[in-house]
Amino acid sequence: MYITRNLYFSFFIALFFLFTGNLVIAQGAPFCPSINAQFGTGPSTTICQGQCANLSASVVPVNQTTSYSVTTIPYAPFSFTNGTSIIANQDDIWSSVLNLGFPFCYYGNTFTQGVVGSNGQLTFSLGVANQTNGWSITTPIPSLVDMPGNTICAAFRDIDPTSSGNIYFATYGTAPCRSFVISWNNVPMFSNPGSCSGIPNSTFQLVLHETSNYIDVFIQNSTA
Repeated sequence: MYITRNLYFSFFIALFFLFTGNLVIAQGAPFCPSINAQFGTGPSTTICQGQCANLSASVVPVNQTTSYSVTTIPYAPFSFTNGTSIIANQDDIWSSVLNLGFPFCYYGNTFTQGVVGSNGQLTFSLGVANQTNGWSITTPIPSLVDMPGNTICAAFRDIDPTSSGNIYFATYGTAPCRSFVISWNNVPMFSNPGSCSGIPNSTFQLVLHETSNYIDVFIQNSTA
């Protein structure tokens, strides 16, 4: 079975915190605060001295990051081909340390940097930077045997960017509503260089949202 863009479906393959046995997965949509001033039910407008207006405001929900849940959202990824290229022509490796561009809270801890895995992960355990990124899971997760702690898996699998495909990262938006985006674009499976066996290359994206601490995963194409 293939998961394709036509499904308009985005979800987590895996999200896990490796220091707790109580795993619940979370996902949501970005949210920015706003204030609207209007007369009656009209559009937002300028208020002059002596005039009255109704004020309505939306605020960013205060989300606890001690547990997570999964839900579907509209398929609306950022560009899969924009950003800074990382891990070019390298297989089974973690990137160098990358700046998120804003503080991100994950399981009660705040992080400003992360490391991207060529096989579809992001970890906040910076000590693995430029080290081997394992491709197999030999023990049930959460476990520190196969993955470092504080790791989020997007569409984790044994993909190989040495033959084709790219991995990009970028930070979009302005405070307090920025998004840190990692895109694995058109990357083949390790056993399938060039899609010779008919297995489609993988294209998927992981998004971290500032303030709300939501995490999105968008899968355009990937083997299931």
